[in-house]
Amino acid sequence: MQLQIIWTLEDFEVLDDLLTLQYSRPIAVSVDIRMALPDEGTNGGGQPDFLCISTAEFKPTKPFRQQLATLPATATQVDFYWFDENNQSELEAFLRGVEASTREIVEILRWRSGAGGKQNPLRFRSTTLQLSPGRQISILQAVVIRRMWKAPYAFGEDFVQELRTLLQEIDGAPIAHSLLREARDLWLTNPRSSLVLSVAAMELGAKKCITNISPDTTWILENLQSPPAISMIYHVLPPLIDRSGKSAYLPLDEWKSILQRAVESRNVLVHRPRGKDDKSYRNAVQLLSPLRLEEVHQIVFDLLWLFDFYAGHNWAVKRLTAKTKQGMIDRNGGKALPDLP
Repeated sequence: MQLQIIWTLEDFEVLDDLLTLQYSRPIAVSVDIRMALPDEGTNGGGQPDFLCISTAEFKPTKPFRQQLATLPATATQVDFYWFDENNQSELEAFLRGVEASTREIVEILRWRSGAGGKQNPLRFRSTTLQLSPGRQISILQAVVIRRMWKAPYAFGEDFVQELRTLLQEIDGAPIAHSLLREARDLWLTNPRSSLVLSVAAMELGAKKCITNISPDTTWILENLQSPPAISMIYHVLPPLIDRSGKSAYLPLDEWKSILQRAVESRNVLVHRPRGKDDKSYRNAVQLLSPLRLEEVHQIVFDLLWLFDFYAGHNWAVKRLTAKTKQGMIDRNGGKALPDLP
């Protein structure tokens, strides 16, 4: 993995790449990410766009080689639609794999850096099929990453080391974070869906956290009816976390009533909406106001970062809001939170 580090966004006007990363699931790709030039981005907003170039090697099968043999020896590129239908299908499946790998590497980078932005920040620009003299095909896929990081941003050496480890060890960024970003996107336009996704993110995150800490619970949580999410968070998790010496970072008690109401409102709105004259329905709808939904989002965001922390990612504590950190200090009698490696 070749990586140049400690560059800020101001440097990108003269330096070629922000970083080069490699990832192998589902297709092995090498990804170069740099700041997009004005004609490469999507314009607008105070945050810059980034250009992501994914490179993957496609090994032609015999039918491919037979068709490629008909090209002039000087040809350096080939159009996708030049291939016959069978070869197109095989190549299209490979291209989908390249796209999936690109999305995964961007999602892991986004999760590790705590970047914001829309649920889907990627805008695919172009795909180039390059031919080597030996008639091997290199796939170059250009993707615009829309305004995910705020300037100035630096990727330090510690960040790079952690990112390298993550890319080697995990299968992708936590799905719960993706669900919550999607909920955030729908905050104003579809608040009911936003609430449903927020609760789903909390439930999925809690289950995944417990299976990470205690792998012997995996089969039970995946195959049998699980305890309610609030019970898992406030009754199942604490003993597991106490064993790991992270009890100072337990979820705040004041979250419990808000999260419980979010779960109950989700259940009413999804399973038995009765109309405006139903008291339960009216109470559930109240939670869909922008301010109350924002409070749910923020608590679930902090919960997910705590879940990541419990799973061994100490850097996730830095993503907690100042309000949450202060609440933990107050709970600890005003004592500072313990230092983390």
